[in-house]
Amino acid sequence: MQKNLQDKLKQQNLTAVEYANGTKMPIEKYAETVARSTTAETQNKAKVIQGQDWGYDLVRFTEHSPTCEVCSMYQGRVYALTKEAANGKYKGSKGQALHFPYLYDTALISGYSTIHPNCRHRLSVLPAGAYTAAEMEDFSRKSMQPFEDMRSDKERKAYAQEQAVKRKRNESRKQYEKIKTALPNNAPKTFAAFVKMKSAKSERYKELLKDYRTVIGIAKEQESGIINDSNSNYYTITDKAINSVPLVKVDGFTDEQNYLLQEAHKQLLQKAKTEKLGVEMSAVYDMDMKQIGKTRTEHNVGRVGIDNPSEPYIGIHNHGSDETFSISDIEGFIRRNNMRMLTVVGNKGSIYILKKSDKCDIIVFFDHLSSEKEIPIFKGNTYNEILKSKTFISDLNPEETVALKNIIKQFSLNILKEVENYGVKYLQFPITT
Repeated sequence: MQKNLQDKLKQQNLTAVEYANGTKMPIEKYAETVARSTTAETQNKAKVIQGQDWGYDLVRFTEHSPTCEVCSMYQGRVYALTKEAANGKYKGSKGQALHFPYLYDTALISGYSTIHPNCRHRLSVLPAGAYTAAEMEDFSRKSMQPFEDMRSDKERKAYAQEQAVKRKRNESRKQYEKIKTALPNNAPKTFAAFVKMKSAKSERYKELLKDYRTVIGIAKEQESGIINDSNSNYYTITDKAINSVPLVKVDGFTDEQNYLLQEAHKQLLQKAKTEKLGVEMSAVYDMDMKQIGKTRTEHNVGRVGIDNPSEPYIGIHNHGSDETFSISDIEGFIRRNNMRMLTVVGNKGSIYILKKSDKCDIIVFFDHLSSEKEIPIFKGNTYNEILKSKTFISDLNPEETVALKNIIKQFSLNILKEVENYGVKYLQFPITT
């Protein structure tokens, strides 16, 4: 299962999965996590079904150390599968009603059959008839303790040390995957070989890093040159442009939210006005149009990153060209589940909006975009091939470069025309003067 998922993600040109907090997990690690979590869920579900088939209604989570603060609250306890078993069905040594936490209101309240992804804890059936009333009483007492971190300082430190080792290894794995993607013929064949050369700080490792940085630098220059316009196509931000930013009516927004969106676009242009020509800036807002964090810029011409908070949000950024979304904009919008809306405010005041509906099918949309990027668009080359090539752009003459830029722009427009088929609303309010 892990290998199949990993291959499917690679076919979609995904090298990592991005979470709501902005962290990224390599697809190999993500596939491993999904496979392990699915296996854990399957095993736990099987135990519950088995217990119910045999007439049992109590289960117990395994216990081990070191463990995380979440699992420490739930491990080793006995849980009831029914409300009856949770509330007095079983009796203690003096005939008193015994209570047990209901499994689906506590350890499995998330709706999954495991405490958290990648969890090592497993359920086992607890046959009440095999224990004395005194033993059941002891199970009840321990299981009904407050749900809080039960670890000692020593156990916390042991877990922190274990996680530090894992983080270091994960960072090395992410580095290896990036290098392997950029330099498939130069990178070591296995992760183990990469770790060995990195630990030794060998000359080959140093040369590999140098080559990787060179390739990444070329790729960034090409992407900027293809997808974004050159400086001559950027517009100077004027007071007239800022005042021209329209008040747009977004489905589901109140008049106040629409007004606040207009003001946010104006404020962004006002700040971008102080930067050199073509520099992009971005900001994010919650769904009530309250800004989250600070306005962002890397002072780069033609590109800017957008923060990725853990709550549903709206991302806004400016385009010096006053044109609509690029393919990289659309991809970023698709990949981020919490980004419910993305806008562009052009340097002349134009507004472009992408907004996900409740019926948005992100997976199918991404599959479609991935397929389109594999269709030849210029001189027999696909979009992906053009981006990945080290020399394609530099080998073009000026006329061909202009032609390619126009084709890329049309490619973006064609994708935008199709977004409504996947539950995404596309709005455009260009300034024509």
